[in-house]
Amino acid sequence: MRYFTIILCFSFLLIINQTMWADTFSAHSQKHSGLMLKKSDSTEILNIKRKTDTANVKTSIDTINVKVFGINHNKKEKKDYINLFLPILTLLLGFFLNRGYEYFAEKRRIKKDGERWIAELRSLEEPLDAQISSLKEFLTIHEQDKFETPEIKVFQILNCEVFKSLDKSNLLKYLESRHKDFPKAIQLSNNFHTYISAIAFSYDDITRRFNDYLNQASTHVDLFNAHLHQMMQSFAFYGVILEKKTNESPTNNDTFRQIHELFKKYIYPHTEDGEIDLFSLQSNFLKPLLDIISVNRLDENLKEISIHSSNCNLEIKAVRAEKEYLIKNFTKAIGHLMKLKENLVTLLEKLEQKY
Repeated sequence: MRYFTIILCFSFLLIINQTMWADTFSAHSQKHSGLMLKKSDSTEILNIKRKTDTANVKTSIDTINVKVFGINHNKKEKKDYINLFLPILTLLLGFFLNRGYEYFAEKRRIKKDGERWIAELRSLEEPLDAQISSLKEFLTIHEQDKFETPEIKVFQILNCEVFKSLDKSNLLKYLESRHKDFPKAIQLSNNFHTYISAIAFSYDDITRRFNDYLNQASTHVDLFNAHLHQMMQSFAFYGVILEKKTNESPTNNDTFRQIHELFKKYIYPHTEDGEIDLFSLQSNFLKPLLDIISVNRLDENLKEISIHSSNCNLEIKAVRAEKEYLIKNFTKAIGHLMKLKENLVTLLEKLEQKY
């Protein structure tokens, strides 16, 4: 477009230059013609003086000179009008050509942007289906009574960042030109942006809740490990107390032996690899341990073991609560995404209607 305007300006300047040159040349020719006429008149006058029948000859010569001068004058005036209006016509033609080019270029741009908006919206249909399937697969594993966090697939296209690079005003203009109804175009545009915001919110909500679960579960697991380590130290110290008190092996004590069997079966084999399932440990280790302590609650030497075992149990309960909370949130997210999928079909039908 810039080069087109430069060419028009250059053409206009060239025409003005040619016009000025033509005017200069015309003026010079007229001056030279005047001189020739004067010279001719002088010559004729001298010739008339030499001849006796001067009246008819002089009249004839004067009449011829006037006619010739008049013809030259009329041609000059006609040429001046053409030179005057030609640059103006050229300028007006360039102006309207420029405006016409911009008008059709703008229409093409609006149509292209509008079709891009709708194409990007339609491209969300498959990721929506895939996200729903991914959440269902995640819940199938996550709902099991195991401390296991499966991987979850979150489709990044659902964050709708691509729409931020598109021109909202061109979408409104496209809808107006398609539906021939400005209020309806505004309504459809608002529905469009509301839908995109809902999709982006669902993406952010799924990502945020899953990350919150991981962070909270990790915090409770760290606290569980700390209390378990302290409980093992307290149990070892309990054996030392019994040995000093009885001068016998602590395994001869029924309470110590029962607790030792639990540690030997469920804790000691995993001190190196750390592969302990919290939920099974709660039912197989902590529950029996707390029952033993409850029976021997009057034994002050079991106080520290009781405190740390209770704290371990509380941390596991907290992990279970976080797990249940995530199950409820993801179940709601699946229902929300399924509703968005239905709304997408309806919205596309409205956007593609022609009037």
